[in-house]
Amino acid sequence: MSKSVCEYRITVIMPGYGSDEEAAEDLLEAYLQTHPEVGPVVSLHSGDDTIAVTLAVDAVSRQRALDLATDIWRTGKKSSGLDLGEPIRTEIERVSGPATAAA
Repeated sequence: MSKSVCEYRITVIMPGYGSDEEAAEDLLEAYLQTHPEVGPVVSLHSGDDTIAVTLAVDAVSRQRALDLATDIWRTGKKSSGLDLGEPIRTEIERVSGPATAAA
């Protein structure tokens, strides 16, 4: 039996740049140039001085979604030219797909 494809939203949170709107624009532009299909969203969190990118991917499992998002995240991070640290937190959420799909 084949697994159903679900949509997952993955948010990668990195330290620094929490109040830097120019950095957020640069990061968003990098993802829009390298992977526009994932609908990237960049957000700033000045209270804890973090910057986050959220990506949407289609996959048959949470692990596959995370693997895809990791590759996309690395490409966008490199393309941005920003000196971003390693992620301090990654969040993954299944947002659509069959209720019986592996989560």
